[in-house]
Amino acid sequence: MKFVDQQIKLTVENIDPPTTRESRHGALLPNTCRALVVGPSGCDVDGVQLFTFHENDEVIPPEKALPDSVFIFDDILCENQNIVRSYYTRCRHNNIDVFYLAQSFARIPKQLIRDNSNMIILFKQDETNLKHVYMEHCSGDMNYPEFKEFCTLCWSKGRFNFVVISKDCERDNGRYRHGFDTFVVI
Repeated sequence: MKFVDQQIKLTVENIDPPTTRESRHGALLPNTCRALVVGPSGCDVDGVQLFTFHENDEVIPPEKALPDSVFIFDDILCENQNIVRSYYTRCRHNNIDVFYLAQSFARIPKQLIRDNSNMIILFKQDETNLKHVYMEHCSGDMNYPEFKEFCTLCWSKGRFNFVVISKDCERDNGRYRHGFDTFVVI
């Protein structure tokens, strides 16, 4: 396994006024993100929060959301997941990006949320959660010891380092990453 740093870097651009480009988010991200951001308490996943809905019934359905919106669902594992499921299944129609922040991958509902995600951002995980990620998203590309070594190498570089699995990419061309811009060739 080797890590290949990419010349293309993730950039943050002002989208007001909108610019026309081939991909909405550049070459390193999918056109519509349906991401899971998973990390234990203290990895600062909570620091990503932009705004908060206090009740599930306050969240507007995806068909009423403005195009190019970003929705971040944080700390809702104990809540009714129906509105989140609807975003993960219908957000592409309005170019809506959805991020689901959680401490445990295994506790995120599999049907419609985990199954419809196209990007998984993993901070350091315990063995149980790591095995769930591997079985659902990586078992066709490598064996479990290779996957665990890949994750461990990424996480060993510092507390806030993370693994990215971009399900829209090919195995040796961006599917597995250390951060967003270092591709891993298996």
